[in-house]
Amino acid sequence: NDEDNFLTGFFKHYPTTAKNPYTDATFTIIRKSGSLTTGYGGVFCYQDGNNFYRFLINGNGSYAIAKKITGSYIAIQGWTASPDILTGYDQLNVIDIQRNDITDEFTILINGGTPINFTDPDLQSGSSGFYSYIINNDNGEYFPVDANDTRYKLTTAAPITIP
Repeated sequence: NDEDNFLTGFFKHYPTTAKNPYTDATFTIIRKSGSLTTGYGGVFCYQDGNNFYRFLINGNGSYAIAKKITGSYIAIQGWTASPDILTGYDQLNVIDIQRNDITDEFTILINGGTPINFTDPDLQSGSSGFYSYIINNDNGEYFPVDANDTRYKLTTAAPITIP
């Protein structure tokens, strides 16, 4: 709940989730407090801080997909409304991400709903982790009274250890 964190994205990847080739991950996410308008979700095919994919949802029912390649973000899908996202606080959203190694097609399911597909060959391996953006008090953060509280669980086909 530090105002110095306004307008900052935070992510944490877990090297123990690395896969070559990348195949799948499931992110279970719940927003307890903080802005409902800003994105939170997962990073996947994480190579380093300058090369990864990012899938975000927000508490208003939208999602966005981007990739960061050599330090520059490139939108794959801008913010798009989805009826599959459970909106508001204390809603458990489950995001399944799968990658077809032959076609480089990714399939994303939000709460088992309508598949979201994109094909991109830039990143084919890597690890997974979490991402959360902190906006400012004018847009729904309530620092220093209320912290941005987003909780995550990550599962993959192979058991992982998250310290």
